[in-house]
Amino acid sequence: HLEWLKLPQYDSDGKLGGPGLDPTQRHKKGVGGDGISREGPEADKIREAVVLGNTKAGALPQETSIYCFRGKDGLTPHLNGEIYWQPWDEKTQSSFTADDKTRFDLSFSCALKGDDIECKKGNWGSDKRVIENFFGRIAYHLFFSTRKNSVRSKDHAFKESWLLSEMLRRSLAPLVKGNAGQVTNGAATAPLASALAPSRLLDAPAPSKQERG
Repeated sequence: HLEWLKLPQYDSDGKLGGPGLDPTQRHKKGVGGDGISREGPEADKIREAVVLGNTKAGALPQETSIYCFRGKDGLTPHLNGEIYWQPWDEKTQSSFTADDKTRFDLSFSCALKGDDIECKKGNWGSDKRVIENFFGRIAYHLFFSTRKNSVRSKDHAFKESWLLSEMLRRSLAPLVKGNAGQVTNGAATAPLASALAPSRLLDAPAPSKQERG
């Protein structure tokens, strides 16, 4: 439904009859029976929120143009995200041999070549594929429809041997917390890298308007 908001005229809530239940989901028949009060101040706030939520999306101005990132600039370098969970060696910048299927997706054999990742095989089969500009994209759509790995903490996510962990290290901190004085990609000096340690980055408050300029 969020995709439909790009073109509000296709929003299902704007169709004849007004807002209804999500047609892509299953719904139990009948209403109520959950023991939740439908009266009082809290219930009134909920009803107000429902009214606000049912406000139709405004139509885009006719002169508006919408552009999509695609190819080497697209936000989905791999369709369903399995590639992110392959075992990845931070030093060699390539896949390594592993046997833990619960921890890694073992379908891939890839290596960084310049700005691209070249894969000898993947979940598509044994034919070679090149994913251009893998680490250089403006953002990534991280969605995992076929795997749900357990991540114990922020530090665990940064220090794991997933390709996804390498993406986090490159994107959010040039220094992995705990390796003081060692810059992993030469992008910052040690003092700056220390200030950008993962836990500090993820716990930091959003900058004020003045800080953002």
